[in-house]
Amino acid sequence: MVMFYAHWCPACQSLKPTWESFAKQWSEDLSISVGAVDINKNSDLSGQFLVFQLPTIFHIKDGVVRLYTRARSQDAFVNWVNDASWKTIEPIEWWKNPNSIHMKGVGYFFKFANFIKDIHEQLTETHQMPTWIVYGLFAVVTVAVGLLLGMMLVVICDCVYPPKPPVIVDQRQYSKIEIAKTPIKTPNKRLTKKEKAAAAAAAAPPDESPSENKEEAANTDEDVSEASTKEDNASSAVRKRKPRKD
Repeated sequence: MVMFYAHWCPACQSLKPTWESFAKQWSEDLSISVGAVDINKNSDLSGQFLVFQLPTIFHIKDGVVRLYTRARSQDAFVNWVNDASWKTIEPIEWWKNPNSIHMKGVGYFFKFANFIKDIHEQLTETHQMPTWIVYGLFAVVTVAVGLLLGMMLVVICDCVYPPKPPVIVDQRQYSKIEIAKTPIKTPNKRLTKKEKAAAAAAAAPPDESPSENKEEAANTDEDVSEASTKEDNASSAVRKRKPRKD
């Protein structure tokens, strides 16, 4: 069994004699180990066990951690261990188990925070440095460490996933491909009379009915035939005309 305490906690100071007496008189008889942890000197353990109130007592057996919530007297401690009452209490959840990897990481984080606090106190109290200079040094160190970690991460990513080599493109071959893709423009051809008539007929609006179109076509054919007969008659008359004698 282990108790977390602090020297500035009144409840811890009142429980300290009872806990020491229980450790001296009953640790050998019950075949258990009884200890106490000062959170000011062991901040990493307080973070690893997630101690939020003082005093806090844990029962640890075979890596299984249980929180003690009974009366805080010597007889209550003895009966709880001797009667195996700890078996009736549910162990701490897996995500709060101090033996897990992430909770050990939390403990190291608490230890690092305490280390920074000690440096701050040493610079401000021992060396009499202004607070704003100490904070400025912390900011510079934080930025430098961030840049170093970023560079290390980039190097690791380049080693794991190296960049692909650049693809060299032949400019002559590329120009040939572009020329092949461009469409070839053909020069405009002169349209014949039939093509012009067909284009005009296709562009004309379809206002007239098919019967009217047929009648107009027949009239035009008749006019053309009459004109051709007149021209033939005129040419034959000219041929039959004789020259005058003087």
